[in-house]
Amino acid sequence: MTYVSAMLHRIVSHRMKRFLLFLAAVLLFIGLALPAAAVYTISPASETISSYQQIYEAIYQALEAQQTYLDVSRFRIQDYDIMKIFTDVMQNSPEFFYADQKLSYRYNQNGIVTSLSFTYHMSRTKRAECVAFYEQEISYIVNEVEQMQMTEPETALYVHDYLISSYAYDETETIFDVYSFLKERKGVCQAYALCYMAVMRELDIPCFMVVSEEMNHSWNLVQIDGEWYHVDLVYDDPRPDRPGQVLHTHFLLSDDAIMADYGQGSHWGWSSRIPCGSHAYEGKYWQNSDTRMLYMNDTWYYIDDTTKMLYRSYFNGHGKRVLYSFVDSWYVNPEDAYGEDRDNAARWKGMFTGLATYNGYLFFNSPETIWRLNPATREKEELLQLDERKLNIYGIDIYRNRMEYLVGDTPDRATTSYMETLPMSYTEVETEIENVFLPFEDVSRVSPYYEAVEFLYEKGWMQGMSATVFSLNSNMTRAQFAALLSRIYRYNPAEYAGEVLYTDVAADSWYAPYVTWVTESGYMNGMGGGIFAPEDPMTREQMMTIMASVGKSKKLGSAELETMRTIDRDSISEWAVSSVDYCYTNGLVADRYLYVFGPASFVKRSEIADVLYRFCQLAEDI
Repeated sequence: MTYVSAMLHRIVSHRMKRFLLFLAAVLLFIGLALPAAAVYTISPASETISSYQQIYEAIYQALEAQQTYLDVSRFRIQDYDIMKIFTDVMQNSPEFFYADQKLSYRYNQNGIVTSLSFTYHMSRTKRAECVAFYEQEISYIVNEVEQMQMTEPETALYVHDYLISSYAYDETETIFDVYSFLKERKGVCQAYALCYMAVMRELDIPCFMVVSEEMNHSWNLVQIDGEWYHVDLVYDDPRPDRPGQVLHTHFLLSDDAIMADYGQGSHWGWSSRIPCGSHAYEGKYWQNSDTRMLYMNDTWYYIDDTTKMLYRSYFNGHGKRVLYSFVDSWYVNPEDAYGEDRDNAARWKGMFTGLATYNGYLFFNSPETIWRLNPATREKEELLQLDERKLNIYGIDIYRNRMEYLVGDTPDRATTSYMETLPMSYTEVETEIENVFLPFEDVSRVSPYYEAVEFLYEKGWMQGMSATVFSLNSNMTRAQFAALLSRIYRYNPAEYAGEVLYTDVAADSWYAPYVTWVTESGYMNGMGGGIFAPEDPMTREQMMTIMASVGKSKKLGSAELETMRTIDRDSISEWAVSSVDYCYTNGLVADRYLYVFGPASFVKRSEIADVLYRFCQLAEDI
């Protein structure tokens, strides 16, 4: 019974885990043999090391509990075998992103390992916070896929395309783990493979990561309808990254196909005891598509780069129908498209469009326009058009309700092109969309704070720290926050000019009237002893207390408070507890702070923008 519980940790989904544990117990009770270790690992070492399963379980449980020491003397394992098992555990467990990839061990004079020592690059508190984020992100993807009720091969294709379109290769080659991959939206081959494995297992589809030390490369093996196939996300994610670009030449291949690879980069040197002999999905229509394959209402939508057409069909290719034909070319010099000699003008080879879906519509781009197409009627309408003829649009994608598109004078994102984003809420507006974007270089790309910054900037309440930099990660002082509140509530500073309430606020300081206003309004108080501390950075509990004061004075939100149960609740100052609960009850606390709140932490301009944006959803009079 012992080894089964360990092998099932996250190798299969939580939903299947109980069933398999129950099955294992029944088999033991009636005297039948347990499944071979190969059911849970693809490592050849599982067949040659007699105590492999027991040691695998012990190491797994130690890492899960974040132990630093493990006695393994009872297993009598040789020193040259212990690293094989530890490596298998780490390569098979994306959830152990918090553990170091190195192992220290002690052994006796006979070469028998007696104990292991593990190290971690995260504290327990940090680990809990990161694990919560990891599980949240994986669940987001899994829930989206489950709602579609696709078959196994369709699921494998959808997840393949989702991860490639949503994440980019880490050109610095420093991000190897799943947590950082999800957080930064980029990683190397190992990070791609671990993430694909984590998602597929949660969807009850067996999946492993294989490693070739000779290639210095990792990819996946996935089981589809009882047969095993190779899937290499990195080889299908071209560099430099472009939004919406997804290749399919390394999807569901046999051993022979991935070794041959038809001149596009053969694979060799991987270690696995599972053969991939099926050729069932080779040469399929998706290999002609360099854009994301989309699934809606039992139908797949895709662009065939060889015919330059947008199609819809069933997964098996039947019912194929043309929805749109691409006739545009991407000129090296976009102005040539309007010149007299356009037929002889230089053009980029290939297509540079993306394909995305939102609220039942399809979205794609031509060189200077983003289009919205109704797949039922095949009617298309212009969503956005570039004003600058010197630039092209080189692809689009939609990631969590925001459209990303690449603009530049070349399709190379790493050189002269740049990313822009567009909230998908704009696509629901029937009027023409203005081609206006934030001037800030540090928020023009995909950011969880983009919508908040955009809202406050357009209102004229928050500006950047310069004309082109918003400075998301800068602190905000108490005086700056007082001035920000005054702008939101349209206060005239001239009304309070010359009034001084605190000894550390000079009458001729720029912030004196704002400090007086927020104090007399009851929104902010001093720090005691007659001081306001205008230059001190704002803390999280101070901000929440101020927002609660404003909200209660305006009779906004719910008065029946829920308790925010964070692990550091006791560290919240007594004067701030009820205000924090008010903000939590009324949706002003972001999910990332629901586990560890950090009341005394300084809040960044990004978080302040987010909280104010949330607050404005409560207040109709702002």
